[in-house]
Amino acid sequence: MHKRFLRFAFIVGSFICFLCLTYRAGGGHRQRLFSYFADEAEFDSLLEERSETNRDFVNSISVDGQMLVKDIDTDTFYYSINETGTSAYNPIVEPDLTDRNARLAVKKKYITNDFIETNDTIELIVYTDNVYKRYYLKATLLPIMEISCPRADSEADVPMRMRLYDNRANVGYRVSDSEGSMHIRGGTSINYPKKGWKLSLKNPERMSLLGMRSDDDWILYAAYNDQERIRNVFSTKLWKEGCASNNRFGIDNGVEYKYVELFLNGSYYGLYALGYPVDDDVLDIADGEYTYKKKYWDWEAAEDFSKPGAMAGYELESRRENDISAWKPLRDYYELLYSPQPRPDSELISAVDIGNSIDTYIFLNLIQGADHVDNRSIHNVYITAKLMADDYIMLYTPWDMDQAWGNVWSDDALNWCEAYGAAPEDNYVLNSGAVAALVNRGNEVMINAVSWRYEELREGAWSDENINKLIDGYETDIYESGAYLRDMERWGDATSQNPEIGLELFREYVLARFEYADEYYGRNGD
Repeated sequence: MHKRFLRFAFIVGSFICFLCLTYRAGGGHRQRLFSYFADEAEFDSLLEERSETNRDFVNSISVDGQMLVKDIDTDTFYYSINETGTSAYNPIVEPDLTDRNARLAVKKKYITNDFIETNDTIELIVYTDNVYKRYYLKATLLPIMEISCPRADSEADVPMRMRLYDNRANVGYRVSDSEGSMHIRGGTSINYPKKGWKLSLKNPERMSLLGMRSDDDWILYAAYNDQERIRNVFSTKLWKEGCASNNRFGIDNGVEYKYVELFLNGSYYGLYALGYPVDDDVLDIADGEYTYKKKYWDWEAAEDFSKPGAMAGYELESRRENDISAWKPLRDYYELLYSPQPRPDSELISAVDIGNSIDTYIFLNLIQGADHVDNRSIHNVYITAKLMADDYIMLYTPWDMDQAWGNVWSDDALNWCEAYGAAPEDNYVLNSGAVAALVNRGNEVMINAVSWRYEELREGAWSDENINKLIDGYETDIYESGAYLRDMERWGDATSQNPEIGLELFREYVLARFEYADEYYGRNGD
């Protein structure tokens, strides 16, 4: 009886072992990554005994339930590591292979933080008894977006389909998928080979992507001319956290960005920032309110205010009305500012949301908005005519902040941007608007209000502690994810720097700029 039991156990055990070996070797099965490992000698032996083929053996590869994206140009699969994945570095791999006799082998190499940051690659093969095909695997800490679009270079809307894998911690639904339309966007940046896009989603129309607001309109920002890929994203965050809600209208006129890695029509396209635009929803536009976008450097004082109509340098952005009367609030505001006979300080103050205007005055100088201010005008801002008690109050919203934190425009520089062409003590003081006019008049109340507000921001949202925390997070996103190295490889002519520096130089510059601003605004704190 005992011998029969042992014989039966041996047969069952042998059968289970056979099943396990078959299960491990074949395609379409779920196993841990380590189970597919072959050491260097084993891996080389598999190659030596077979001929290489171009036949594609892989329908798909799923890792911890995530369908991996493949760069068709290099046969490289990309794995977005979940922030809370308990098995993120030894995930369950489920290949779907085209041949039932094919097997998957992974050349032994562990996914580690160093592996990710250095943009390292794991080599895979799918093989039969006679042939093999090479594939590769990379890992990132960032979400991955895929877009399919027949004409991605179009300035007019064209159909597209978007899929976004969200790897953030504790996300219930990780995949967002939508049809929609897209077009390339940008001013000078439209000439760069790495394009930016405006996406409009259709199904569902409004989606919350990566925890940002629910919307149908989204932006993919390329940062091609920013050597650290951070300035617009970082500056936008400073405005949102410190200034966006400081107004009488109870609105948040800030936007935000989250980094992703983009695949376009099956090809790896690099590091992008996904965000949403400044629009009527952000600005809470009501009937009779208007938003004006300052796109060009025309000087407002040169306007002939005796004539109605559009103002040079501006576009009417509000989708409500587009007629001559819609321009009247903006014309009245500048006519007040540039009146031949200076108007009382009280009238200038009542024409704007004073908290928002003070913040704009401080913020554009702090970030060294070289593409926002010159010695007389303003650029790259939205000015919104909001109604309050039947009077129009002007609200400012900055945008497009790539020329900032030392980077300045230069006709002779790579991509027209001179990296750290300005010193931390260089100021770009706004000379347009009500606050600038009052400061230039020597209004002591306004001068003191500017200093007080700067002090308040430095004790809160703009403290050194918060600034360092923000930069730490962006360093993880941009550099520790390996995305910066991949972006450099993909876009060799982009403005870049030694990736080993990371954000060290940028951090030093930002903190030095704050140190100078502390003195400039008469900050009393430590």
